[in-house]
Amino acid sequence: MSDQIPQLAEFRLPISGLYALAAPSTPPEARAEFIERAQEGEPVPVAEIRRVVEKHKARKKPKLTARQRKIARNKAQRERWIEESRRRAEERKVFRGEGPPLG
Repeated sequence: MSDQIPQLAEFRLPISGLYALAAPSTPPEARAEFIERAQEGEPVPVAEIRRVVEKHKARKKPKLTARQRKIARNKAQRERWIEESRRRAEERKVFRGEGPPLG
């Protein structure tokens, strides 16, 4: 992004529009769209920049609710516990001489 800021500064875009495009949360697709439009000399109002940035952000993966994040964490933790239990069961078999040696 730092190599694009000087390029953006060369175009006739409002300062607040430049800040919106330079924000880390701005999707690269939105940034590229306005770089292209500015290179063509098209005047772009700040409202248009913000609208397109929000449109591109909305295309990203939707954020999970707190409940969905908790469910996902619990599922991942449960899967780790199951895998650990299986591994320990295999180790017990090996120690008792009932299974193949672990490698």
